[in-house]
Amino acid sequence: MRRHLAIALAGFLATSAAWGAEQPWPTDLDPGLIPAPQLYLPGGPAAGMVFLFSGAAGWGANEDGVATRLQHAGAAVVGIDLPSYFSAIDSGGSDCVYLVADFERLSHELERQSGAETFHAPLLGGIAEGGALAMDILGQTPADTLGGVVAANPAAGQALARSLCMKFTRETASDGGSFYDLPPGAQPAPLTVVLGSDAPTDSVQRVDAAAASGVTLTRKAATGTGYAALSDTLASIIAADNVSGDAPAIVELPAQPSRDTMAIMVSGDGGWRDIDRTVAGMLQADGVPVVGLDSLRWFWAPRTPEETGRELGRLIDIYTDRWNTDHVILAGYSFGASILPAAFLSIPAEAQAKVSEIALLGPGTNADWQITVSGWLGSTSSQARPVAPDLSALPADRVLCIYGEKDLQSACPTLEGSGAKVIKTGGGHHFDGDYPALARHVLDGS
Repeated sequence: MRRHLAIALAGFLATSAAWGAEQPWPTDLDPGLIPAPQLYLPGGPAAGMVFLFSGAAGWGANEDGVATRLQHAGAAVVGIDLPSYFSAIDSGGSDCVYLVADFERLSHELERQSGAETFHAPLLGGIAEGGALAMDILGQTPADTLGGVVAANPAAGQALARSLCMKFTRETASDGGSFYDLPPGAQPAPLTVVLGSDAPTDSVQRVDAAAASGVTLTRKAATGTGYAALSDTLASIIAADNVSGDAPAIVELPAQPSRDTMAIMVSGDGGWRDIDRTVAGMLQADGVPVVGLDSLRWFWAPRTPEETGRELGRLIDIYTDRWNTDHVILAGYSFGASILPAAFLSIPAEAQAKVSEIALLGPGTNADWQITVSGWLGSTSSQARPVAPDLSALPADRVLCIYGEKDLQSACPTLEGSGAKVIKTGGGHHFDGDYPALARHVLDGS
């Protein structure tokens, strides 16, 4: 989330929102591993975000046509010339490569600076060999990172020499390229494969093999070309997202309560994933049903402590009744932990009384009330609110504050001697990945 972040896009976006045309890439936005990306911006706030891979022949008129149509549909589009992309990646060394990080980072920055009213998880789209790569990238993608993948006439394999960082097997394809065995079942993002009237036999065979292995996918046959099918499918996904809304900010993890307790988990600024998702799943497995509040989506628009407190109170009232529990663990990680002290103090008294534990995992010393580019850089905005005054006003006997010994920006040490439970673990802000220990501390309240 925090690596290679760039700033100062607002002026560029304000002056380059021409319709139906590719725009120059801003010099102050690091494209990561993408060399000379093609940029298509809508005439207003982005209603979607697409990363579009070309075929093996490179970026041409057909790709430009797809990107321009999506631009007119309100999406911001980053076009990727596949041959130069592969060349840039393969020149980087022999270690495996994690491609999805660039798509996640750039989608955050471009959408924020476009004035997008809600966050739209990025879509990956590709034709032929570009479609094959898009499918393979699913194997290294964390859940809730991409909005979906659309592969049109996917090739049997792709020619990237470096391996993608993932645990799944790399295979040799019939065309001499490589592909990865995606796991059976649901993928970390919805996978749609479209076969145009010009789909070669290799494309059909790849889709057949994936479906036969149990990979959950949506298969579509189109009467037009693969390019037309790719354009139609991506445009329909963008339109549907803007009718029904993108992924909700509220995530339910129901369970049969085993201890008359439920939990509310407020995520970090990266959204509902990694620590938040994993710890919440462990609580659920232990008989504690969980409501997740996805900070990336809830705080995409500016919020106030009072507004957030009312929302938490509403969730407490609804879910203690729905799940028939009397006690609530109120937990947050990073951004979510930093806003919890002020938000708790604004929860209506009746709902506040049901909170038996306030679990703060890696809180910072300042709390922002909107997702910001500066937050992804690891700093806070000028509107940030100091955490310490609100932290000291919490009922200390209900507070559990956990931080890593290498996390030098945590507010937890300020609670030493206050009566709150303060736990210092190994590692830094991500606790060296020891999420089971975090879940156990939260469950035990100590």
